[in-house]
Amino acid sequence: MRYLNAKLILISVILMLSTTASFALPRCEGSPIDFSKYKASATVVSILKSWNRCIGKVTHSSGSYYYGAFKSGEWSGQGTYWVRSNQFYKGNWVNGFRDGFGVQTQAFHPKIRRGIWKQNKFVKTQATIQISPLRANFTKLSKEQRKQVQLVLLNLGFYKFSIDGLYGKGTAAALTAYNKQNLTGADLSKSANVSKLISTVLSLTPTPTPKPKVLQTDKPEKTFKVASGTGFYVSDDGHIITNHHVIDGCKDMKAHSMGRVLTTRQIAADVRNDLALLKIAEDPAHVFALSNTSPFPLQEIIVAGFPFGDKYSSSLKFTQGIVSSLTGMGDNYSEIQIDAALQQGNSGGPIIDEYGNIIAVAVAKLDAKYMFDNFGIIPENTNFGVKASAVRNLMEGNGVPFKAPNTEVPSRQDLSKQATDGTVFLTCWMTMAQVEKLRSKKVMFEDLE
Repeated sequence: MRYLNAKLILISVILMLSTTASFALPRCEGSPIDFSKYKASATVVSILKSWNRCIGKVTHSSGSYYYGAFKSGEWSGQGTYWVRSNQFYKGNWVNGFRDGFGVQTQAFHPKIRRGIWKQNKFVKTQATIQISPLRANFTKLSKEQRKQVQLVLLNLGFYKFSIDGLYGKGTAAALTAYNKQNLTGADLSKSANVSKLISTVLSLTPTPTPKPKVLQTDKPEKTFKVASGTGFYVSDDGHIITNHHVIDGCKDMKAHSMGRVLTTRQIAADVRNDLALLKIAEDPAHVFALSNTSPFPLQEIIVAGFPFGDKYSSSLKFTQGIVSSLTGMGDNYSEIQIDAALQQGNSGGPIIDEYGNIIAVAVAKLDAKYMFDNFGIIPENTNFGVKASAVRNLMEGNGVPFKAPNTEVPSRQDLSKQATDGTVFLTCWMTMAQVEKLRSKKVMFEDLE
């Protein structure tokens, strides 16, 4: 538990991370960067030219921006170019040009263009696009099967890209090359031949590289569950958002969801805003979307979490209230103040609006003992959350895809199920040496046996 300005108790611990990276490309070093200085600054030019096979963001003083893949300093791959609310392009780029499948909204007729682009020119509508049997048969496979196809082709030397289960030129070329070499170049315009090709590849089990045997001289030090907290899913790839103080100092983080205990891996942390991004290797049952609108005073909200950990009860608990203020303690504009009850263990839990979208992350409450000792009062309903805008920055900076916000109000029963499926109980595990090192800090090890 940590104190805000030495007067706040943060609510408690944990979040998760997974064993595989979620985004195929790493973040470009130096991203984001101001594109309006491109011609005036040699530094900016140098940074942009160094961006190769990575995800970056360039902004402009006019408010426009590009966010997506870069290759040799140019927009190449999937990306979004935003001009204003009703004018943007999202799709494929090649050397700075709209090239491939994409969707563009515009102020003039037609309002939306969806289809194939070539060198910035719109050449074919989606209605006239013919989906090849190769693509159709590959994309109807499960995600794990698609990854298995890529892995087999990678081990055989036909595929040279990341194992992401996505259909692209690399996957198509690898399947075509395997077909030519091993299936006498069967006609892949026929669905039956494509089905045979994919079935053949799936039947091949890649031989794992044997790992060298390591002589175990010392048993790994035993870990203990010392604290718990809350987290919630924000992507279909298994990304989880929680507070940084929940995972800080933990040797292992475990996520408990739908009766299962899942291993997590830390992707990134935002210490200033007390946020952490974790990931699991599973597909979540429900993914929360971030609200596109700013919170406002008197807005009704619901908080989900696991107060007091699993010793009190293992089920998800809900409290509700309103947004009391748009700033936190000391005019912290990255936080909101709410009157919904928060307890130890709520840290990292979702604060959602009536649509089921995230508007903030539960983070802290006033320390009742401090307030009584110094002001003679016991505070009531004075709690805080980190705004969704800070969460968006953390996700965007690490290439985590966003889910579109909900625009229809679900029933309370549906909202309850969504929150239950999308919220996870987190446990922090430490060695005894780590526990002893942290005993001098304001941390409560209530679950330590």
